[in-house]
Amino acid sequence: QTIAVIDDTDYVNEPYLSRGLALRAQKEYDHALIDFSAAIKADSSSVEGYFDRGLTYQDKQDPANAIVDFTKVLKLEPGHPQAQMMRDYITKNSAARSTPDPIK
Repeated sequence: QTIAVIDDTDYVNEPYLSRGLALRAQKEYDHALIDFSAAIKADSSSVEGYFDRGLTYQDKQDPANAIVDFTKVLKLEPGHPQAQMMRDYITKNSAARSTPDPIK
């Protein structure tokens, strides 16, 4: 009889991700970042951890760190549509903010 082995990484980061999402919804961004970082520490290939942390950095108006996390998502899961969209959006808006207004 064969017994299936359960990969613990599928479950060890889940509490951190769940609590991080709840904290982000409550706009407790610093605490959410702690939980998403803990989820990533528990599973360094956690696409969800990097994506949710990236969204939280974006919520905190920290585009540089958001781009880093969305880029990591794209390395782990090439073609991830939401990560690509968010990275493009942030890059475009960051460039627009850093470009002087020619009318002024």
